[in-house]
Amino acid sequence: MPNQKIDITGIDSHTGKLILSDNGRTEVLSHWKFRKVTWKIRFSKVKSILIVGKTGYNPFETPIPVTYATDVKLTVNKGEPATDWEYSIHWKDEHGNITISDPLIAIRSSIAPLSPQEGLKGGLLITLIVILLSLLGISYFGRKKKNSK
Repeated sequence: MPNQKIDITGIDSHTGKLILSDNGRTEVLSHWKFRKVTWKIRFSKVKSILIVGKTGYNPFETPIPVTYATDVKLTVNKGEPATDWEYSIHWKDEHGNITISDPLIAIRSSIAPLSPQEGLKGGLLITLIVILLSLLGISYFGRKKKNSK
């Protein structure tokens, strides 16, 4: 799973909420390589955004910016336990009006599966790796024993 990019691509004409490339739900691993989340405005009527956590808890390495910006980049704490982080995107339109959207980030530990299907794939992958390593070990030690005779 690559670093997560959340593009703001429009405004829903019925609800007034932001249209996000992740449909309002992003999953991110707390692994050292894939922990970054970036919000980027890709719609001209949205001028700036502010990310606001719904609780006092911050699952990111750095403080969440407290000023409006056109993009926000945060990195999930390394080894962050699995949790659903609820937050709001406060956004300003071209007239300075502020509206709020409520997406979600699901943080998953590096070893926990993201979904039952991915868990099955991960379990199979681990099993195959263990079998492969076992066969390599048997092959290596078998050759070593044979050569020592």
